[in-house]
Amino acid sequence: MQFDLWVGVFAVLGLLLLVRAVVGRLKRKRKVLRISPEAIEASRKILVKYLPLVEDRKKNLKDIEDLPCNKNKLKSALKVMAYCFTRQKQYQELTRVKEAYVSLHRFQDGDLKDKYTINVAAREKKQLLDEIEDYLSKHFA
Repeated sequence: MQFDLWVGVFAVLGLLLLVRAVVGRLKRKRKVLRISPEAIEASRKILVKYLPLVEDRKKNLKDIEDLPCNKNKLKSALKVMAYCFTRQKQYQELTRVKEAYVSLHRFQDGDLKDKYTINVAAREKKQLLDEIEDYLSKHFA
């Protein structure tokens, strides 16, 4: 009699865990991004102008005025291209975009030899790496 009671309790608990797992999967919806062809083309043009600036394999800081547009617009363009390359399974290009995104830290305003500017660039590098990893994990995991 005791054994029958425990079998029933475990069966009910197992059923509850199964229901919880199914409901949890239903609640997790993927965010679908809709990007216009015009936005993709504009982002591609920005990327073509930006990549030669950061793929020189140098790690020195550069003047922010060298960028083809402001940092926020550049971040958006890089995220759009990351989306496109992920959807097209062009992972080598995606790696280039990720590296270019993180390389935005090299573009600073002010005295590029100043210790404060160098520290700002180092903090920004970590922040940019966290941003792009978070973006990719949220939308493409």
